[in-house]
Amino acid sequence: MMRYFFAFICSFAFGIGLFFIPEVHRYLPKQEIHVFAEVYATNPALSHMIEFARLPQKTPKIIAWHRFPNRKNVLDLSAYNTIEVDVPAAEGYYSQGINIVLEFVSEIAKEYPHTVFVIHSNFSHIPVAVKPFIQTLPKERIKEIHLYEDGYGEILKWGKDLDKEIYRTITGTETQDALDGKIKWEAYHLFGFRHLYPTYYHFLNADLMPKIPHLQKLYEALKDNLFSINFNRLAQELTDNQKQIIYKLSGFDYEKFAPKMRHKKTIVFVTGFHFGNDFMMTSEERFLKELHEGKFDNLKNPKDYTWFYKPHPSYNAKDMLDRMQTTFPNIQEIPAQIPFEVLILAGLKPTLTAGFGSSLFYSLNSRDVLYYARRWGDSYLPFLLDNGQLKPEQVVNYNSLYKAK
Repeated sequence: MMRYFFAFICSFAFGIGLFFIPEVHRYLPKQEIHVFAEVYATNPALSHMIEFARLPQKTPKIIAWHRFPNRKNVLDLSAYNTIEVDVPAAEGYYSQGINIVLEFVSEIAKEYPHTVFVIHSNFSHIPVAVKPFIQTLPKERIKEIHLYEDGYGEILKWGKDLDKEIYRTITGTETQDALDGKIKWEAYHLFGFRHLYPTYYHFLNADLMPKIPHLQKLYEALKDNLFSINFNRLAQELTDNQKQIIYKLSGFDYEKFAPKMRHKKTIVFVTGFHFGNDFMMTSEERFLKELHEGKFDNLKNPKDYTWFYKPHPSYNAKDMLDRMQTTFPNIQEIPAQIPFEVLILAGLKPTLTAGFGSSLFYSLNSRDVLYYARRWGDSYLPFLLDNGQLKPEQVVNYNSLYKAK
């Protein structure tokens, strides 16, 4: 615990000196500071990095990403007018991580009273990730709040049974009551947030919402506050310089992987996080081994491809990473913390992807998929099948494949 506090103090002392915030007189527009804080997941952090790369270099920024620590070692943050706040590089330190960032932001707010903050956060964890900021900072000091999905496609996988709940919150009163603890916080309360603060929602493939009957009303309600994320489009829209920033922030070694993947026939196998379940981990190893040997109908020529595996990004999934490194020394590893979607941004989308059900499949089409291993109570799968992004013959189940054998 003390080492994290010490790291925070060091980063605070170093960080204050990095900011270039000119003295702003009352008759001038207030200087904005962007706060990018993510202590839960990988996908929101990647979206933060994309927004970071798009901002002017001189715009003041604060970053804190638990799965991407020490960005100051890979990017000259002073050149981007950026402070990095050190949060625990481990899973489960949610409140502690946010409170470290909040303490730092509070000091900045006192030091620079003529500033406003743009908060970038995770829409699935508002009570922990956003509520502390709105409880601490005066409302007039929060210029905007940007909310990102915990896993890409989160809004697409929400089933029709949530239809009525999603539209209950219209005025924001119920959302405020939930924030105040008068009623239980529910996922759908996040949609009332736009009535309380200037709030913007960043959803993967949000432009599909008008075509999905149970999301049409939600789209109409949010469309003025909605940004659609599409990695194929982003790959075309981002400049080379912006991509280089994203590569560095996400830890992706483009120079290493581009020669191995660009214009090559490639297969990437993605592993899941199985919470120590030995059957699932053993099944995953066996499935990759049999795929690599050409024992499944959808792939008869495995030797025509260059193979990679990418472990789940959670620090707690290291046991699976260790097994993969031992069992498949001749298959190339893509580091676990690198978001899969960076491959798409880099123009290195695999020819085929296989592995455990994940949000990454929402950025692929059926022609990109070799096999999808379904999860228990799989909430990703219905939309992927309904939208034609998966075909039934591409879906496998480890239980039926191996448990009976």
